[in-house]
Amino acid sequence: MFYTVENEATDQYQDRGSRFIGILFRSDDHHSFEIKLNDIREKYPDATHHCYACRFGTEPVDELASDAGEPSGTAGLPILNRLRSYEATNCGLVVIRYFGGTKLGKPGLIQAYGTTAQLCLEKTRLAELIPSITVEIIYSYDQSRHIKQWIQKWDAVVQDSQYMEKVTEVVALSSAHKDASIGELERLGYLGVQFQIKSVGWMTRGSSD
Repeated sequence: MFYTVENEATDQYQDRGSRFIGILFRSDDHHSFEIKLNDIREKYPDATHHCYACRFGTEPVDELASDAGEPSGTAGLPILNRLRSYEATNCGLVVIRYFGGTKLGKPGLIQAYGTTAQLCLEKTRLAELIPSITVEIIYSYDQSRHIKQWIQKWDAVVQDSQYMEKVTEVVALSSAHKDASIGELERLGYLGVQFQIKSVGWMTRGSSD
């Protein structure tokens, strides 16, 4: 089971004069992560280090970590390990450091970066991340009962609805039900129900503190 963050979380940790600021956020791919990372660098341009880790996808999980100038294995990996321990993915965690004049040594750095990451993860809300498909369904008003039953049966989430000459709904549902659910829509074709798979991605369900 995998989870992702529902809200951005920030927390701080201090050790022997050095200040560590952690920022945890939702990010579905490398491109969106890089945009957020650059924003953080611009917001804290005078920080000594901008270390980070991120994870994307589910099977397999794509991982990336950076020590950003700290000794190898003392910053990016501790942050990444905290994300792993929460089974968190599709998110990024950046920890910036303001050096306080006293070196912490490798054990101290590992402790500081890991603790800062932990504090952020404890602050956020986590929701189960489910591989999903997004389907657009077009149907006449007199077929509303069939579509509502289909939505309820497959626990689909309605993302958008338009009521014109016909009803157009965009719904997301678990990819695990793709073949069976799409098969049922195909069998509703004789009633004039039309559909197309719009995208493949992720949906969240069941938040927890």
